Amino acid sequence: MGLLPCAAAPETSQDRSTRPYRRPAVERIACWSAKYRKTAVLAWLAVMAAAFIGGQFVTGPGVQQYDPGQAGRGEQVLTRLGVVTPPSESVLRWKRCSRIKPE
Repeated sequence: MGLLPCAAAPETSQDRSTRPYRRPAVERIACWSAKYRKTAVLAWLAVMAAAFIGGQFVTGPGVQQYDPGQAGRGEQVLTRLGVVTPPSESVLRWKRCSRIKPE
């Protein structure tokens, strides 16, 4: 086997008489991709896109993530008891005092 992807192995008279020489699959794929570069790149991108999209659809049930330490244990207990509080946020705004100019 040669160093080039499309190099054929040397044939002997015994090889031709017993069975035809067939190159390994990797070498045949390398020759094809060298001949059809654009098609090979587009096919590779299509396979990657299909794998990504397929991975998005084939997901398992989400695992609940808890905070570490005591806060996480408290969340686990509350979840098991069914106590669920919707996330909320409180913001306290102070109005800046305007200074009164002396007359």
